Amino acid sequence: MPELFTPLRLGSLEVRNRLVRSATGEGAADPDTGCPTPAMAAFYRRLAAGGAGLVITGHTAVRPEGRCHRGMTACTSAAFVPAFRGLVQACHAGGAAVVCQLNHGGRQVDTSHPGIVAVGPSREVFAGAVRRPQRELGQAEIEDLVKAFAQAAVWCREAGFDG
Repeated sequence: MPELFTPLRLGSLEVRNRLVRSATGEGAADPDTGCPTPAMAAFYRRLAAGGAGLVITGHTAVRPEGRCHRGMTACTSAAFVPAFRGLVQACHAGGAAVVCQLNHGGRQVDTSHPGIVAVGPSREVFAGAVRRPQRELGQAEIEDLVKAFAQAAVWCREAGFDG
């Protein structure tokens, strides 16, 4: 058990201990845009101060239409970088490293909003809890989505995320 409280190296990242707050959607982003809020930063500060060595954010959409619900965080604009920077600084102030989990909701997006369509690699309907028809993505759309992940990663780096 003593190893739990010893530092851990993950590639080039050193984490103060082996306590990890796993990626769990907190639902506290701005409901219209997905931009992180000051309340989210305060929440992350408490997680870090509570002893986690590594905090992994809740799933963060790389496209506005990739949000699964209205409170889901999004990294879809350079204008969000300052808000993400505040979240990162809150974790670092509490002593934790922080990693952003980038995501696109695909077939599990909230289709109750106008213009939002569930999408996926095929038209196959998922047999899980969320059963809704989805539109098959075309090759160009997949390539655009890959670019959105890359752009979100750049913004995360600008915000100071550790990964």
